[in-house]
Amino acid sequence: MRLAFVTVLSAAVLTCQEPRGGANAAAGESDSAGQIREHREETPASAGPDKRRATVSADGQRASASADKETSAGHVGTQAAPKEPHAEDLWAKALLLAVPGMEAPMTEVVALFRAAIERAENKAPLYVSLADVLSGPKVLHEMLDELAEDYERETVKTFTAELMKEDLVSDADDEDATIELLRKTWQRSLHATARGKTVQKGIEAVTETATGESDVSIGLYLAALKENPRYLPAWYALCFRTEGEQQKEVVRRFAQLDPQNAIPCYFQAAIEAQDGRLQAALVYVQKGNARPVVRLYPPPVPDRFTLRFPDDKELRKYGVAGKPCPPSALEFLTHATRRLMSWADSVHEALLGLARCFVDEAKKCRDAGDLRKASCYLEATRQMGLALLRVEPPDPDQVIIGALIRSFAREPLMAVYREIGDSRAQASLEDENRRYAALKKRMFEIFDRSKAAQDADIRAILEGRRRPVAESRELMRRALKETRFHAAR
Repeated sequence: MRLAFVTVLSAAVLTCQEPRGGANAAAGESDSAGQIREHREETPASAGPDKRRATVSADGQRASASADKETSAGHVGTQAAPKEPHAEDLWAKALLLAVPGMEAPMTEVVALFRAAIERAENKAPLYVSLADVLSGPKVLHEMLDELAEDYERETVKTFTAELMKEDLVSDADDEDATIELLRKTWQRSLHATARGKTVQKGIEAVTETATGESDVSIGLYLAALKENPRYLPAWYALCFRTEGEQQKEVVRRFAQLDPQNAIPCYFQAAIEAQDGRLQAALVYVQKGNARPVVRLYPPPVPDRFTLRFPDDKELRKYGVAGKPCPPSALEFLTHATRRLMSWADSVHEALLGLARCFVDEAKKCRDAGDLRKASCYLEATRQMGLALLRVEPPDPDQVIIGALIRSFAREPLMAVYREIGDSRAQASLEDENRRYAALKKRMFEIFDRSKAAQDADIRAILEGRRRPVAESRELMRRALKETRFHAAR
């Protein structure tokens, strides 16, 4: 598989320092993490570890030296020793340079992460953060550029081979016929290259990277668990990046560690539904709907650091190049970067798939005359959708998923209640529909307001005078409270 620098440099990060507990220690004596580690233990043959790790080590040292130089600016001509940057400073700089549009290559980003991990006392958040960056848009952009170059090069090779055939133009008596023959040969070469091993492996690598399912990302999550076996963001990330029995074990462990959270129950339900055990899935969803908390674990971001914006072409347009980067600006940039990859979110896909399974099963039950069972599936779906509206931290994409799931069940559930003759349930659902219409209007206003603020006040955001992520979250919480969707029902 062609992961280029991603595979090599990330493997180097994992080997830069022995995790606590020794090289063979499982995640805090956790059998589940040990099983996953054994499954992922082989290093890709293309890594070429010895020579390339030495290169990365040099890059890491250069990144540390560069950071040291920046941090100690102003001490020239004095006797003060250069001040080493903290791990959080290096981490923050790596995240900033990983934002699409920044001129720094990914090699520099990974080298900064490596230097930060070497200095950090608590390494688990950095491993998870790096795994997120390595499945982000900047990496994909570089991989797609590489894939396009491969495609062009392989197509030319195939086309040249076709032209070398002795009888290719033997029947071409005029210029038009020759041009047409060349055109058809080029088209065949394009199609043959697209089906070839080189391009297919490149596509596979891009797909795995986009969904965070590459061996590199999984290895980083496991490294986080070796550092801290109870680190929930790593367990959360692994839930839909593993398969089969390993996935079941990961989700089971996540549920044990976060017993008040509805999300692990929904994950367990999604796995049961995928295996065709809808009754067991229903029990898990009902269990999740009864829990008081709906909590996600986005990749961590440092909130205390010293960092200046680089002298970047894009940043010069807003007058912030070389100026201090406040934590709220980094939060905004990393949040916006993650939203670019929301289309590849396996959690969203799993929850939507679970909801569709329930609605389909409810239709079968209703057609068979079992209205009570149909109402159970639809009511569980509706309540799951409502629960996802109040997710913490408030997240626009998750709110949309919750609204979609609720919409799947709304009309079928009302039809079932009419057939049953449950007027109280109908009235309650009608009241909810009115409140939801008001919430939907408020949410669109929040999204529009947030976008308008971002478009008009980029400089204010980058300087820390505006905090759009915190502002929109507070507005979302207020809208949920005013429409009475803020509490578990």
